Order: sequence, then C-alpha cells, then structure tokens
Amino acid sequence: APLSVQAGPGENAYIATIIIFAVSTAVAGANITATVVTMRAKGMSWNRVPIFVIGATISVALAIPAFPTFMLSQIMTAMDRSFGTVFFDAHHGGSGWLYAHLFWIMGHPEVYVILLPGVAILMEIAPVFVRMPFFSYTSAVVGFAGIAGLSVLVWAHHMYIAGWSPALNGPFMVTTEMISVPTGLLFLVLLGTLWRGRPWMKVPMLGTFAMLWNFIIGGITGIYLSDVPADNYLHGSMFVTAHFHFTLMGAALTGAVAGLSYWYPKMTGRMLNERLGMLSFWLVQVGFQVLFVSMFIS
Repeated sequence: APLSVQAGPGENAYIATIIIFAVSTAVAGANITATVVTMRAKGMSWNRVPIFVIGATISVALAIPAFPTFMLSQIMTAMDRSFGTVFFDAHHGGSGWLYAHLFWIMGHPEVYVILLPGVAILMEIAPVFVRMPFFSYTSAVVGFAGIAGLSVLVWAHHMYIAGWSPALNGPFMVTTEMISVPTGLLFLVLLGTLWRGRPWMKVPMLGTFAMLWNFIIGGITGIYLSDVPADNYLHGSMFVTAHFHFTLMGAALTGAVAGLSYWYPKMTGRMLNERLGMLSFWLVQVGFQVLFVSMFIS
C-alpha cells in the first residue's frame, strides 16, 4: 500500500492467496503444536524430544501469532480496493505506516519461521556424521527459544530510514543486536558437536559445513545492518540482498536440501547417488558464493 490499492485485478487473486496461506499456516501450526504437546510417545519427556521436533515446534509457534497480521493487512487492502475504505490512504486519514507495521510484524519473525527448522535439521545430521553425541541439547533449546522471543521485538529495524519514530531506532537496534546472542549459541552447539569428531563427508554433512559458512557471513553482515548509522548508507542496496540470502537461503535452504538427502533413503529405502549429490552441492555452493559475495562488493 498504497501501490496495491492502485493495482489491477490480479491483486485480488494475490490478496485471496495470502489470506488462504495465513489460515493454512495457523491450522498447520496448531496441528503440529497439539501433536507434539499431547501425543508424544510414552516416556518421551521434553528433554528427550529430537532437536528437529523442538525447532519445528518453536517455528510454528512463532508463525501462529505472526502471519495473521499480514492477513489483516490484506483484508484491509481488499476493503480499500473494493469497498472504498481508507485504511492506507493518507489523504483521507489513513496511514501507510499501518501497512508497513502489519507487514513487518509478520515479515521479520517469518524469516525465523523458515530458518529454525533448517538449522534444526542440521543439528540432527551433525551428530550422526561426526559420530559424536549432540553437544548441549539444553543450549540448543535455549537458543531456539531466545531467537523466537526476540524476533517479535525487532520488526522496525526494517524502517530505520523510513522516518517513522526516529526515537525508537535505538531500542530496535538493541533488540536486533541482542538476537545475535541466541544465534551464536546455536553456532557454539554445532561447533561443540563437531569438535574432536571424525566427520564422514557425505552430502548431508557437507550441508552442515555450508550452513556454518553461509550463516556466519549472513549473521555478521546483519549486525552491520542492525546499526542505525551503518544502515543509513547500506539500506536499499545490494548489501541487504546479499545479507538476506546468505542468512535465509544459505542456512534454511541448505538445511532443507541436506535433510532431503539424509532422510530420503530412510523414507524410501533407496540411496541417492552420492556422486551426483556432490556435484549438485558444489555447483550450488560455488554459484551461491559468486552471486551473493559479488552483491556485497557492488
């Protein structure tokens, strides 16, 4: 908004899609949460639940309050388009800030909704392929919970230079920088698992190393963007695009592909071709570095 109010009829289909998506996310989130809370196997206490289940549950618990705000923004846009309301029309008392907030209150937690399961998959994979016990299960849970808790307090870092309430830039900068602490905890858990292990360098394990590499680049560059003076120069540039992809695709997509190669044989009874998997992995990772490191440079 306000561009969405001016768009053609295709915008109506987009609005309907977002509303259906938000409802389906809430239903799936309630389903997963209820299943994990009430239907665990006998004797499976919370401290014995697999870390992937913990990551997925915290992910959907974050999605349940986050996605309805975006759905609400689309309902209001539909009303502006079809019924003449002026929620987002500043000429008639509406507010473009309202749309920005409704979007980003969803838009930042949504990054972690995607990210947490990918990282949790790699935490399942690492102990298997280094033949070592998982390092500090409790720290991993605390890290996931800390990320989820802080992620709902940082949305306005996307709006530093938009002019909305400059006095709040400082508090949002602090909460954004604080989120690096539980994120760093997840790094330490993975590094602790790898420490003194003997890695079995199969495709799923390569995904763990790739995630550590990609996500540490994404995380460190995110600290620059969380800093208001630096963001004044970097906002809207290719630096932001590169940071975003190193964080989200470098970790979440890498975790998803690693999880597919890890669980596919268990699900189907058929092994994937290791040589083709290696070729795919290196093509993706080398291409990824060339594409997004060049964006940092530009």
